[in-house]
Amino acid sequence: MSVSGIGTTGTTNTNASNANKNALTDSTMGKDEFLNLLVTQLKNQDPMNPMQDKEFIAQMAQFSSLEQMQNMSKVTEEGFKGLTGKINEMNESQKLSVLGIDQMLGELKKLREELAEVLDIDKSENESEA
Repeated sequence: MSVSGIGTTGTTNTNASNANKNALTDSTMGKDEFLNLLVTQLKNQDPMNPMQDKEFIAQMAQFSSLEQMQNMSKVTEEGFKGLTGKINEMNESQKLSVLGIDQMLGELKKLREELAEVLDIDKSENESEA
């Protein structure tokens, strides 16, 4: 009999270790799973020894904290994406501004050269008349 007990214990340990591995890989629990678990726990509790208020309040507080952290994470991620987009827009705007200034400087140089040519022509005409 002791031999069959050892075999049963070994099988139970193997099943337990497999369950632990599955629990570790699927350790994330969503809101729906948590609420389903809580409702199942309430339905199946011992009527003579119901869940204490403190336990229920603690579980609800944990659930509320988890939900708030998830919401904060989403808001932070959305804010980061928005901020990154605005920074990229500003960079593009600055590039266009620099290009615009360069273009304006080029046009001013051309105007100055044309003006210098006109003034030199007028200056040489005035000198030849005098």
